Amino acid sequence: MLRLLLYSALALSANWAFCSSALLNEKSSNSVNQTGKPALPEGSRLVAVHGQRLHIRTIGSSNPGPLIVMLSGPTESWHSDSAWFAALQPLLARSMQTVVIDRSGQGFSEGDGAGGYEGFAAQLSELLPRLSRSPVIVVAFASANLALHHYFAANQHGGQIAAALLIDPDALHPDLLEFYSSQAVPFKNPALRQYVEEGGYDSRAQELLEGDRTHVYSVLPDDADEYFDQRYFEQILATRTTHRNIIARFTEIARYDKDVLLAATIDWPDSVPVWVFDSDFELAAIEAAQDHDEATTYQRWRDLSTAWMQRLPDVCWIHSDSREHLAPIAQPKKIADLIELLSASNSCLNNS
Repeated sequence: MLRLLLYSALALSANWAFCSSALLNEKSSNSVNQTGKPALPEGSRLVAVHGQRLHIRTIGSSNPGPLIVMLSGPTESWHSDSAWFAALQPLLARSMQTVVIDRSGQGFSEGDGAGGYEGFAAQLSELLPRLSRSPVIVVAFASANLALHHYFAANQHGGQIAAALLIDPDALHPDLLEFYSSQAVPFKNPALRQYVEEGGYDSRAQELLEGDRTHVYSVLPDDADEYFDQRYFEQILATRTTHRNIIARFTEIARYDKDVLLAATIDWPDSVPVWVFDSDFELAAIEAAQDHDEATTYQRWRDLSTAWMQRLPDVCWIHSDSREHLAPIAQPKKIADLIELLSASNSCLNNS
């Protein structure tokens, strides 16, 4: 999913080994509120597509230029919604048309997540022409690039997508596919749904939410109060602890192996310029490794990921020595500058 940190998958087993009877029988004393949802955020609406209503948020619609469509993927907490764009979208919307789209079961979007990235790609094929008559530029964070590969299976010459910026994408290198696919295995446990419905995951869900909140506020730039949409961020965070969204999120992850293996068979079209922002967030896992073999595994993951990115057709590869994976939160101005350059010209900038 993910160019997710490998240690997050290990932490999943260590911290909430839902296969154990003890954890399955545990009940939280602090159950989250599961009754309904608040009103949609300002600028948001639900759009019916393929029998589901997806949450999209539009800002800056009166601005000139191509529409910037932002698609989110997960971090090590497995959260994969548009909260990650609460700094970048308002910043871009000062001069550009912007839309964020949440996949099935993410944020305020309806659905159970069963379609995964492949299903979301089919929805994009219908949705993008409705959002803009002109080609759009897509910003895909983390494993959201999988949806683009699936989209190109049906739109071999790019369809509605004029160009893309990938931020720490899932690298579909042949030697990494088994690693990625293995991350879906724990989520296939049939007992997981009942465990969530009975409240067993509530305390863990709240713990992850608080961890994300603390982390985001710790990495926001000093001037973020000028553009960071705190209200929107908190509104999306509130959806993460509902049982419906938790189950949908786990359902999507459970079929991640299928999504990644199929995406790896779909080439990026030569007609769609692609820029890649590649951070060094893997270094944290390398340095925290318990032994030489573990460190070697993480280093290999990092090296193969970079190699795959650099082999994308006519790619503009932009390396960042930052160890922060949440670049749309931590480096929104740098990302916004890249998007503006990409929208003005497909020529690769000098990487510095």
